[in-house]
Amino acid sequence: MVISVNHSIGQDCQHWIDALRAERGLLTGHRSHLQELVEKGSIPHTELPAVDHFDNQFEIQLSNVNHLKHAIKDHIHSVNTTPAGQLSAPHLIVYESLSDQFLALSAAIERLMQEFTDFCEAIQSGKQNPSISFQGS
Repeated sequence: MVISVNHSIGQDCQHWIDALRAERGLLTGHRSHLQELVEKGSIPHTELPAVDHFDNQFEIQLSNVNHLKHAIKDHIHSVNTTPAGQLSAPHLIVYESLSDQFLALSAAIERLMQEFTDFCEAIQSGKQNPSISFQGS
């Protein structure tokens, strides 16, 4: 049973790392798209605060992804160096904390992606004032 717990924790952690890699790719792609829009002059001058907001949020979330990935890798190393059957409560507490952090970060990134998509759609449709209300990203 303990070996299956170790294995399950390892599988979950690897899933989180894979998902974070995918989210990093999405963030990088959206950031590149934002830069292209700016370079093409597709964004009205009045929307530069929104551009700054998205650029800053992409940078912050990329940093958050990187930090969480490293924390997960450190936890995997800790679990893997623990003799089978000797996982302790602190291991499980860290695991639960990482799970909560992963879910919170994924939700924050999802909200940011939706805000950015809405912003881009407004820009492309020629909406006069496409500024959106930022939801505490």
